[in-house]
Amino acid sequence: MNKLVALCFLLGAFAVANGENRIVGGSEASEGEFPFMVSIRQGLGHVCGGSILDEYTILTAAHCVFGRPAYELNIIAGSLEWANGGQEHKVWHYVIHQAYHPITLQNDVCIMKLETPIVFDHNIQPAVLASSPTPANQNLILPGWGFTSYPGTVSDVLLFFHLRSMSYDDCKALEMDREIVKDMHLCAYAGHGQGACHGDSGGPLVDTYGQQVGIVSWAMRTCARGFPDIYTDVSTYYQWIQSHRH
Repeated sequence: MNKLVALCFLLGAFAVANGENRIVGGSEASEGEFPFMVSIRQGLGHVCGGSILDEYTILTAAHCVFGRPAYELNIIAGSLEWANGGQEHKVWHYVIHQAYHPITLQNDVCIMKLETPIVFDHNIQPAVLASSPTPANQNLILPGWGFTSYPGTVSDVLLFFHLRSMSYDDCKALEMDREIVKDMHLCAYAGHGQGACHGDSGGPLVDTYGQQVGIVSWAMRTCARGFPDIYTDVSTYYQWIQSHRH
């Protein structure tokens, strides 16, 4: 992935404020199906997805907040519509991984702390994080509010789609010698016509047991064009996350 493509996903997080932000090829989520999912907003615009770790802590991608003042950010929890309903909480501060690189998106992980506690209920629950690597060819699920196509059409409800993990070697083979996929990444693939897109960044990739295994980071090609999406591997950063959430 070159700098332009890396920045495309980064800038995509900024572009969703106008509402063009949904997953490509997804289905509508049901109430309470992804209770750990949150929308990260700046003002009235959706910026990225994130996941709840505890009543004061949100996990997301570093590129979602890089360069944004914490006091301008808030989160919405417990609603299928990022613009309506749910609990709203202002962000107090955030911690980006110390080795995060804003061009290559290496170490693309961030912990956000909230000013007020989230109140848990049926529709709002913390995520369970994976502490061991995800094997290849595992069934996974991605919820999000990203583009439904590129360019996209507006849909205000949370969508999701199914995909499968790829081996590191198979994912590297598709890079065409660009040397950007590292062992800190998790690659997943759904086929042509389905995939993460702008606005899905920072959201949780989960396995069929609901355990979060990845964080949406970037895409090898434009959304849903038959190439893998690249996720920050949660198990790689498990200790870092635990040490920065308190």
